[in-house]
Amino acid sequence: MRLLVIGHSYQTAYYQQKFAAMKAADPSLELRIVVPQGMKSLWSGDHKLAPPLVSQEVLRLREFFGTSHMTFIFDPISLIKVIRDFKPDSILIEEDPHSLSGLESALFARFCAPKAELIFFIWDNLARVPKFPLRIIKRLFTSISMRRVSGMICGNSEAMQLLQTVKGYKGPARVLPQLGIDPEQYAGAALPRIQTRVGSSGEPVIAFLGRLVPEKGVLNLIQALHGIQDIPWKLLIIGGGPLSAVVRSEWETLWKGRLTFLDPLPHEEVAEFLKCIDILVLPSLSVPWWKEQFGHVLIEAMAAGKVLIGSSSGAIPEVVGDAGLIFREGDVPMLRELLSRLLQSPDERSQWSQKALARSRQFSHDAVARAYLDALASFRRTKLSFATSRVFL
Repeated sequence: MRLLVIGHSYQTAYYQQKFAAMKAADPSLELRIVVPQGMKSLWSGDHKLAPPLVSQEVLRLREFFGTSHMTFIFDPISLIKVIRDFKPDSILIEEDPHSLSGLESALFARFCAPKAELIFFIWDNLARVPKFPLRIIKRLFTSISMRRVSGMICGNSEAMQLLQTVKGYKGPARVLPQLGIDPEQYAGAALPRIQTRVGSSGEPVIAFLGRLVPEKGVLNLIQALHGIQDIPWKLLIIGGGPLSAVVRSEWETLWKGRLTFLDPLPHEEVAEFLKCIDILVLPSLSVPWWKEQFGHVLIEAMAAGKVLIGSSSGAIPEVVGDAGLIFREGDVPMLRELLSRLLQSPDERSQWSQKALARSRQFSHDAVARAYLDALASFRRTKLSFATSRVFL
């Protein structure tokens, strides 16, 4: 199979590992991954490749209007040339159908490789209705992009439900994680220098990793811990965002010795810090414009065999499954009760740790790669000419 992938996420080696695993599972797979050349992100400038991928398989094309993943487009001439030269059997577009790059990719795929199966990967799990005229533009772009698609891959079950009901899609679809994890990366003891940075003296370490914005719920976690200061614990926060100043000014001094605050880390360093913790908390809050779409840090903590506590926001319960504890989003007393119980029960922490480790296997790069290969093969078997009958965005 000749697979062309288009998506800004795959600028870095960390994200490319899914396709490296797909090649390992199917040596006959021929691959081209198209990414924007200069779009800025946390990992800008990292042009490493995930072995065994080589430079001709990851094509960095010039982009225009590259301030947002929703508004940038690839250099049209270069993208057309890639599609015509490669002659793909399947084209996987990991951009929103209503984004400019998603629309551009779908149109060029249709005209330059009309026999190729066209597949979109989407995250959208909210039936948002933008104001006029954006509502009409998004509806039009989505309708054009999804016309004659062969299949859809959704990052969570809510996204697929929305796709099949509100958006009116009737074709083949699968729910798959966008990315997997390398279990070996999370095995073993943490490096001494990392343990020193975390600064634990033997007390249980609770961690929050993510954007420091209100909807991620970090302040709820802090409030929950504030009520159980009589129990030994240490809090590790890794992230950046608008709430950084609040956490530093109000809590870092107050909880001196109990709070370690670190700026965002490259993904390849996250595993070492997860090895140092006991409990990972993802206390996300649903807001009108967003709710948790997956929570990749959950499966990373699973692979490290850590206790998981997540809110009921979006896809968190689906990802955690039976391998962790769920509290009602925004319910600080319930979160405090769970933390108090776990902090005082090493045996219960050990039980949840084993469950997390067992569930992590289904999120390995190998498992995710094989699921994608199976989905692509299934879409080819049920080749479909489909025009979106109804789109509501």
